[in-house]
Amino acid sequence: GIDVRLNGEFVEDAESWLSFSYLKTEEDIQGQGKVRRPQDQRINVSLLFQDYLPTNDNFRVKLVGLYGSNVPTGLADGDRTNDDFEIPSYKRMDVGFAANLKGRSAQRLPNHPFEKLKSVWLTAEVFNMFNIDNTASYNYVYTPQVVYAVPNDLTARRLNAKLTVKF
Repeated sequence: GIDVRLNGEFVEDAESWLSFSYLKTEEDIQGQGKVRRPQDQRINVSLLFQDYLPTNDNFRVKLVGLYGSNVPTGLADGDRTNDDFEIPSYKRMDVGFAANLKGRSAQRLPNHPFEKLKSVWLTAEVFNMFNIDNTASYNYVYTPQVVYAVPNDLTARRLNAKLTVKF
């Protein structure tokens, strides 16, 4: 496999990066040939982009994008050659907005309530912004004629608020 990351700052003090990973992992089962291992997620791509207003760096935005290609799965019967279908690819996009409540020194009043603190940030984030159903695994329901794979989905869209205070 290979893992590559490109780091940089589109604007000062706001790191951004793009990461790409490729992995191919198989095993040779005697008499059956090569079979993909359960962790064989061939491609992963992730992106972090941060920016702030050019006239006021007290307001920032962060975008995070994640993609992971599908992984093999099958019945939990001990026969790896039955891993004949895949968990769908993982896709997710997050966005976050942050405000520096302490502000710049030149903008603060002498008796500002946060004067003694190093920094105070209020952040609002939306995780899984597009509410994509990502599957983590499957539960199997057996009937006399058919086996049904019922997906276990990961968390849907979530809103998060965070207050970060440094003394």
